Order: sequence, then C-alpha cells, then structure tokens
Amino acid sequence: PTEETVRPLEIFANLISEIIQKSLLTKKIKVSEEKYRELVSNIKIGIFRGMPNGKLLEAHPAALEMFGYKEAQDFLKLKTVDLYQNPNDSGFFMKEIEETGLVKNKDILMKKKEGKTFWASVTATAIRDELGKVVHYDTVVEDITEQKNLQEEVKRLLVRDELTGLYNRRYFNEKLPMVIKATETFRSSLALIMVDVDDFKPYNDTYHHLEGDEVLKEIARVCHQNIRNYKDDEWTS
Repeated sequence: PTEETVRPLEIFANLISEIIQKSLLTKKIKVSEEKYRELVSNIKIGIFRGMPNGKLLEAHPAALEMFGYKEAQDFLKLKTVDLYQNPNDSGFFMKEIEETGLVKNKDILMKKKEGKTFWASVTATAIRDELGKVVHYDTVVEDITEQKNLQEEVKRLLVRDELTGLYNRRYFNEKLPMVIKATETFRSSLALIMVDVDDFKPYNDTYHHLEGDEVLKEIARVCHQNIRNYKDDEWTS
C-alpha cells in the first residue's frame, strides 16, 4: 500500500464511521424522545398552549382528561375563556401574564366539559418573539380540588363547634371586633343575646351525655332556623 492508495481508504473509513455515529446518535435521540414522551404522557398535570386571542393550539393528554375530553380535536375547538367557571377570571389572568410574563400557582375555579367545576393551580408563561410580542401562552394546570376541600374542612373545624355546627368562641372573638367597628362606622345598632338552657345539668345527669348532646343539637337547630342571618351567614349562627 502506498500513501496514494491508503489516503482514500482513510477518508472512506472516516465517512463510514461518521455515518455510523450519526445513526447511533439518531437512535439514542429517538429512544430519549420516546421515554420523554411517555413520561410527559403519564404526568397527571394538564399542559396546553394557547394564543393571545384565546385559540387553543396544543394540549397534553392529561389536560384532556382533566377537562373531561377524550379527543384532542374537540378540546382544541374551545377558547381558553371556556375553561374558566368565571369568564372574567380569564381576562384578568391573561392581562397579568401579558404584564408580568409569568403567573405562578394561581388558584382558579375551572370548568369541565359537562359543567362540573374544579379548583386548579395554574401556572402560565408568555412566549414572545424577537420584537417582544406575545406569540402564545404555555399553561400548566394542576387539579387541587382535594387540597381545597381539606383546607375548607380544616377551616370549618377551627371556627365551628363539632357537635352543633354553630360558630364557636374562636370565631366569636375574631368577628366581634369587626362587627363593633362596622357598627361605629355606620352608626347602626348592635345587639348581643346570651341564652341559657334551663335545667340542662339535671337533665344531663339524669339521661347522660348522649341525650344531653341531642338537646344541645336541637337547641342549635332551632336557633339557627329562627335567628335572621347577616349576609352570607357571616355574623350569626
């Protein structure tokens, strides 16, 4: 072999090696993409992409499931405003994204296909072009209905008597200063009624605590039904 004959063989060998390396790299990329696609598909967090005009461009399978849709084509016929229980929330949300570029973990009441609502933690990012104009929004939605329900239950237990369901002393101490201040501000009247149950101790001693609890629950029910509530059941009962 001479240099003249070996050189073309080296070039050819290098070319073949490069083709093989590219082929192996392509396979690795394909495998990685498949693994990534499988991973993303299994995530129970909804992801979708929308335009500034509200048109939906793409949606992750979990987003379809979360909003009650089986086919992507049906989901993509919607506008982003259709996903919100309160349409005004959509406008405020989009405005905030446009101004800040990112809205993170915002709790919003959203709506499924059949109209059922659920609480969602929403994070969205505005994607802009070279001129700074918003091209589309990438949005991540997590269903937090269960967490919200637990929070509400904890909140309820903190301010409600477990036996009667009426507001407890903690709530009274928290709200009374506010009521007094409102009364002074608007120069209105304020009445405080204290109720004593006659002969409750003898009854409790005679029929024991379970029967005594039933008496307290019945008294609470009567009070609740006959005392006029302030708006949204805020200050009484």
